[in-house]
Order: sequence, then structure tokens, then C-alpha cells
Amino acid sequence: VELETKQSRLVSELGQAKATVRIQGEELTAKREIATRAHEFFQLLGTKDVNQIIRAYPEVEKLALSPTEKEVFRQGVQKARRNTADAGYLSGVDAFRDEDFDKAVNFFRRSLSYQGEGPRAADTRYFLGRSLLSADADTAEAIRAFELAIAGGAASKIDELRYYFGIALTRGKRLEDARREFGKFISEHPRHRLHLLAKRKLAKLASASTIAP
Repeated sequence: VELETKQSRLVSELGQAKATVRIQGEELTAKREIATRAHEFFQLLGTKDVNQIIRAYPEVEKLALSPTEKEVFRQGVQKARRNTADAGYLSGVDAFRDEDFDKAVNFFRRSLSYQGEGPRAADTRYFLGRSLLSADADTAEAIRAFELAIAGGAASKIDELRYYFGIALTRGKRLEDARREFGKFISEHPRHRLHLLAKRKLAKLASASTIAP
């Protein structure tokens, strides 16, 4: 009986040992797979293929990475997005200056698809609004672009923003809002080259309001 008990105990211990070895092997395989995928993503960051980086990142982010790996990858993705957004913004400004407004609109939209927040995004939305106005495109989109540009702080460094916002609001038949924006522009920028023109537009809007039934 004692021998049978020892044999049973040995069989049990052997089974436990095998299970431990199997689990350790699985864990080692999983760690190797994670390390391989992390290395592949790290190499991908070096290619600057932003679309592929953005597609791959959500799955990589779910891996059991070290805090350092997570931070390196997060910063790498942010940098890729920022660089692509900056390139789209600069290309859009070039197209805007060349008066190729449809092309400018596409560049600015692309830039915002990669980085929709922050000071650069606010500036991008100002130029998007200007481009949409110059291209006689979607007035509602232009109005929204100017609204978000102002919310993002662009009005504090782009003097004529409220002037063009007033134009967009006028085209959108939001005349009371247009009067408000022209009034703010006139008050805030008394020496601006567009000051007199803004006063004329405000007077015209006031006259239209007086004549309207």
C-alpha cells in the first residue's frame, strides 16, 4: 500500500511538473511572439508609412508591452501623425497661395484627418475655411471650420479670421451672426487693411435688416 501511495504521489508530481513545463513553454512562446510583433512595429515606425502605422497601432497597443515600449510607440505614432499633418498643412498653404483652392481644400482636410486638435489644427481650419470660400464650395463646412478655428485660439494670432468668418456667415444667411463678427473685427482691428471694407459690409447688413419686413 505504501509503495502504491508513493507511486501515485510520483505520478501526480510528474504530471504537475509536465503541466508547469507546458505552461512555461506557452508563456515563453507568447513572450517571443510579443517581442517579435513589437520589433516589427518599431521597424514600421522607421518607414514613415503613416497609414500602415495607424492601422497597426491599435492591435500593438493591446500587447503586454513594457511601460517603456508603450511610451516609445505612443510617441512614435504621435510624431508620425504630426509630421503628416504638418506636411499637409504646408502643401495646402502653398496651393492656397497659388490660388488652387480645390487642391488646398484637399490638403487641409488631409492634414486635419491626422491631427485634429491643437494650435496647428486651428490654423489649418482657418485656411480650410478661406479655401472653401474662395472655391465657392460648401458654405456650411466653411462656417464650421471658422468656428473651430476660433475655438482653437486662431483668432488671437490671425487678425482677419473674424472678417472672413463674417463673409461665410453672410453667405450662409446667418446675418445677425455676420453682423456680430464684422463688429468684433472692426472693434478689435481698427488699423487693419480690411477695416473699411468690414465697415461697409456691416453697414450693408444693417441696411438689409432695416429694409427687411
